Amino acid sequence: KGTYPPEFYMNRLFRHSPDLISDPVPRIAPFESITAPNGDVISKTAVSLKQSGKPLVFVNSVSTGRVRDLPLSAVIEFLKRGGERFAFIVSSFRRPDIEDAVTALGLNDVKSTQGLIRDVGDLCHLIRNCDLVITSDSGVTHLAEALSVPCGSVFNVVTPEERIKYYRFSESLKIDFSLNGICSTPCYVHALEEGDLCPGMAHINDRENARLFYDYPPCAANLTGEHLLMLLDELCGRFGTIDKGRR
Repeated sequence: KGTYPPEFYMNRLFRHSPDLISDPVPRIAPFESITAPNGDVISKTAVSLKQSGKPLVFVNSVSTGRVRDLPLSAVIEFLKRGGERFAFIVSSFRRPDIEDAVTALGLNDVKSTQGLIRDVGDLCHLIRNCDLVITSDSGVTHLAEALSVPCGSVFNVVTPEERIKYYRFSESLKIDFSLNGICSTPCYVHALEEGDLCPGMAHINDRENARLFYDYPPCAANLTGEHLLMLLDELCGRFGTIDKGRR
C-alpha cells in the first residue's frame, strides 16, 4: 500500500528461490522489461547535471506514510553544503513544497525531478543514471540495491539490520531517540494514514498546543544537513563514484 504498486515489488523486485533465502537482496528481473515513459528526458537531465564533472546524487526525502520522511530543512542544508562537490537531483514527486524549495536555491547543479517521475519505471531509470543515492527509509533503498547503485538510507522506525543486513551497496544512518517514555527508536510505526500522528507527534502537538500540523516525527527533528553529508561521505569512501557497469 503506497506510492508505487505493490505488485511491482512482489513480481519484479523480490523474486527469491529457496537457495537465496539466506541472502535476501532485491533483484529486478528482468530489468529490460521495465519501461520508463520519461526515460529520454531523464537521461538528458542526468547528462546535463554531470557536465559539471561532479558525481550525481539522487536525493529522496519522502516515504509512504510520512513517519520516515526527512525534514525539508535538513535536505536544503545538505544541498547547500554539498553543492561544491556534488550535483543533485531531488525527488519532488507529489511534493510541490520540495520543488519550490529546491528552485529557490538557484543552484545550477541542483534540480528537482519536476514531473520527470511518472511511474516506477521512470524512478528505476533515474536511479540507474545517478552515481549515488541518499534517501529516507523507503522503496528507493531497495531499488538502488537492486540496481547496484550505492545508497545511504536514514532509519528511525526500524534498525538498519532489519532492512539492509545483506545488502551490498548500502550504508545507513540510524537515529537514536527517546522522548520521556512516550516513544523511542526503533518504534515500528511504519506508516501513518493521512491525518494520523505517531505518539511523538501527538505529544508535541499536545504540549505546544500546536495549531499547525507537526509534519515530522520528533525523532527526526534534530537531523541536519551535516548528518546527511557525513552519510554521503561514507558512501564515497566505501564505493567511490565510478561507474560499476550496472546491468
